[in-house]
Amino acid sequence: MKALKSALAKTVLADPRAKVQLRTYLANKNSRPSLSSSITTGAVINLDSAQEGSVLYQLKVVPKAA
Repeated sequence: MKALKSALAKTVLADPRAKVQLRTYLANKNSRPSLSSSITTGAVINLDSAQEGSVLYQLKVVPKAA
């Protein structure tokens, strides 16, 4: 898996709670392919920021670029 290099990815991975939420989402998505559609529905990371308050990010898996 490639390392995430965007500023948003670094912000999410810096927050311990958001990091756990992302890791749980990816683990559940990869472990049960038959249930992946139900898992991805409503997948959200809650990131608390001092400047912006509580921000919700909806998770979406996109196809790999060629």
